[in-house]
Amino acid sequence: MIRDISQKEQKFISVVAYVHNGAKELPAFLDTVMGACDALFAKCELILVEDCSDDGSLQVIRSYYAEKPADYMVSIIKMGAYQGMESAMNAGRDMAIGDYVYEFDDLFVDYEAGVLENAYRKCLEGNDIVGVGCNAKMRLTSRLFYRIYNKASNTRHQLGQETFRILSRRAINRVKSMGSYIPYRKAVYLNCGLRCDHIVYQSTSPEELTRHSRTDERTGLALDSFIYFTNVMERISFGIAICVLLPGHASGLRMGVPDGVPLHRIYGTVRAAVHCAEISFCRHQPDLPPSALSDRGCGEDREELRIQVQKMQMQERQLHGVRVAAAGASSYYQRSCR
Repeated sequence: MIRDISQKEQKFISVVAYVHNGAKELPAFLDTVMGACDALFAKCELILVEDCSDDGSLQVIRSYYAEKPADYMVSIIKMGAYQGMESAMNAGRDMAIGDYVYEFDDLFVDYEAGVLENAYRKCLEGNDIVGVGCNAKMRLTSRLFYRIYNKASNTRHQLGQETFRILSRRAINRVKSMGSYIPYRKAVYLNCGLRCDHIVYQSTSPEELTRHSRTDERTGLALDSFIYFTNVMERISFGIAICVLLPGHASGLRMGVPDGVPLHRIYGTVRAAVHCAEISFCRHQPDLPPSALSDRGCGEDREELRIQVQKMQMQERQLHGVRVAAAGASSYYQRSCR
């Protein structure tokens, strides 16, 4: 439905989309997404982050708008070298100037145009971040990752598969204030202390498994997520320290290690695990000191800050236990070498 300019939403909207070898999907994406935004909003912009595609995606974009000139502003960020989705999308989001920003991590369209309006209306209900996901099945590895992450992170909001999301300007400003490096946007958004919601749509794709997941950088992204946003690495390191160090330290034996294994190798391995725990603890903590509770904000925002401060204090105690175990290992190792 084409609306008169006076009937359109007066908010300025930015659409940021990641483009990497998406030449075949670009026309349908632009028709659906930008057609819906142009019909719904009085002013909007499109930012395409072209991440070193080798299938002619850039030429497809130029040809599309040569044939169909747009009433909205179109910007293309051309990466000089492959950056990966997270870094590329961070660059696109930083360039966006809209009151609300749509983020599309891929170009595959299996939703009706009305889903974009539903997400926007959800934002107007008081949500700063609204994720949109389909009802198609996820891969086994994706389900396993989300299950472990949600169990280990202990956050109020559950991480899950998302096709796209919409952010308010307040959410973007909050995320930027938390740090310049954002390893996993979806997790940072859920941990920024603002109100979030999620809607699910009926996929129009005949495929049983969803195509809205990238396989080229999933392993590295999963490891970064566990390090930055959960205490999985601390638990693993603490478990190694307890299982390997303390029994031997208490009994005066060689820690139950099979004959022929050098003690310095065992000690080096455990020290590396402790070091990993320290790095993990320091890297994934958000910039939310206890004094943040005195900042302006109330209701759910203040409660979220309080929960995160408590988590930091708990993880500090866990890390202290790992350091104590490492000190015991050092003492035991020095006595064994005499």
